[in-house]
Amino acid sequence: MLQLDADAPVRSLVASIMAGAQRGAEHTRELLDYAGRGGGKFKPISLGALLDDVLGTVRSLLKPHVSIAHGPLDEPLWLEGDHAQLKRLFVNLLRHSAESLAGEPGRVELSITRTGDFCAITIRDRGPGIDESTLSRMFEPFSSARYDGRGLRLISVPGIVERHLGQLDVSSVPGEGTRLSLRFPLCAAPDLPDRPEEVPRSHVGRVLVVDD
Repeated sequence: MLQLDADAPVRSLVASIMAGAQRGAEHTRELLDYAGRGGGKFKPISLGALLDDVLGTVRSLLKPHVSIAHGPLDEPLWLEGDHAQLKRLFVNLLRHSAESLAGEPGRVELSITRTGDFCAITIRDRGPGIDESTLSRMFEPFSSARYDGRGLRLISVPGIVERHLGQLDVSSVPGEGTRLSLRFPLCAAPDLPDRPEEVPRSHVGRVLVVDD
């Protein structure tokens, strides 16, 4: 791609190859998470910053008739974990809840509370709900609990939750919606340096931001 001219006809084909490789890499990460071999780099993560990142991604993927209701955190909360894995966890769960509205206007409710040394995160939709037999297979590969034909999105959820010493509970009532409850242990905030590190100024350039 870097060697092609901007108007080269083959650029679109190379872009498709690159996109396919990226999707394959993502599926591989999900399968490793499902098998409990996802690894990751664990460090203290700001829950507020993580959710800002998650919501920024999810809102760009949702259809206009679906919204996410989320209130601010009452206090800074920190988790010990891998940012990429936790982001994938919450993005997948929120998208699943949004898709469960089956094309009808509605919203997904996200709430966070602290209970002692743990944080409780609840994701709730008011969709048609899931029957008991389907609910028991919700996190299996290619389960019929998936929407829009995406069969791998949720398989990594149990592995990521377990790796972060969390707990996951799912309840659903047909006709009333589904509730996803997650519980993770909190950790202490990291020690911040007294003085910010010097940022090397060896690069000089120009940044162009284009937005519609």
